[in-house]
Amino acid sequence: MTTPTDRSGPFGLVFALLAALLIAACSSGGSGTDPIAGDPTNPGAPGNPGDPADPIGEVEPGTPTAKTVTVDGEERSFVIYAPSSADNKARKLAGLPAVIVFHGTTQNSDTPFSDTGGANQEWLEIAEEEGVVLVAPNGSNLVTGSADGDIQTWNNCGSSPISGQSDDIAFVEAILDALVAAGIDSQRIYTTGGSNGGKFSYRVAIELSTRIAGIAAFSATLEVGAECGSPEQPVPTMIVNGTMDPVLIASQLSGAITPQTGTAETVEYWIQANGASPTPVEAGDLPDTNPDDGSTITRMRYEGGADSAPVLWYQVNGGGHYIPSQDHDFATASVFIPVFGRQNRDVEGAREAWAFFASLP
Repeated sequence: MTTPTDRSGPFGLVFALLAALLIAACSSGGSGTDPIAGDPTNPGAPGNPGDPADPIGEVEPGTPTAKTVTVDGEERSFVIYAPSSADNKARKLAGLPAVIVFHGTTQNSDTPFSDTGGANQEWLEIAEEEGVVLVAPNGSNLVTGSADGDIQTWNNCGSSPISGQSDDIAFVEAILDALVAAGIDSQRIYTTGGSNGGKFSYRVAIELSTRIAGIAAFSATLEVGAECGSPEQPVPTMIVNGTMDPVLIASQLSGAITPQTGTAETVEYWIQANGASPTPVEAGDLPDTNPDDGSTITRMRYEGGADSAPVLWYQVNGGGHYIPSQDHDFATASVFIPVFGRQNRDVEGAREAWAFFASLP
């Protein structure tokens, strides 16, 4: 895999401005309505776990519920959502699949389930329709590194200022342990996220490849010089990136704030890591169901032999720094088009991700 090495030049100032606007935009939209009616760092009712074998404890189906796990002596919080159908089960999470949704930089665990969650809100409908448990962990504070707060980020192996320094892999491992102890199907745990949440999904797939059944990363590429290593085994990977994503373009060209590879290099990495053929078994344009959105999607699927895992690449032609969505707007999208580009409206990103996960053996 090739990576850009020039980290200087005129794009540095441009991207610094873009990054500042990105942080400001996400900060203004990250609080929103608190869907759990309480502090996400408070492990209070309902559900202080009484059984040490089940650290998640009671979860009220159909309601996002705040929980915590302890990582190296520190409480880390997450929000869990069990579908309403789970209320009919004695052990509510038993046998269900789970999708872990990682928020973006300057957001928090409330964001995916709130009215500022954009396209991620579709996961709530999917959870109810398909019987899926959702988990939204809280990253570490962008400035202080604290596990408490609303302006959070993820440690994605990068050296950039927006890459956190917390042991987030240990945090995810603790969540995985808790989910399995609560009865979640250990063979059907997936992750997804946009922007920094997508980048962290890459890291989770690399470092926890034996425990993750698949990932869907949106508006995200791998870091330049990342030290995450290589996955022990292939991980089914879905990548959805816009060709006119100002954040990815500027960061790749400049490397001043978030040194990253490009989309093509990221796809190439996963094709090689997953043992897939570099020639797609499927390639074609999806229907342009919304001609007014200024973008189209070309979908390519790469597969290999028995010991490989597929790579599904959605190239969003003309698309910006968004999860594609037919029904969910990015907050103040029209104001921030110069920074983020255009949002594709041809597909529902979360449903494409779930269709990918559901298709896996």
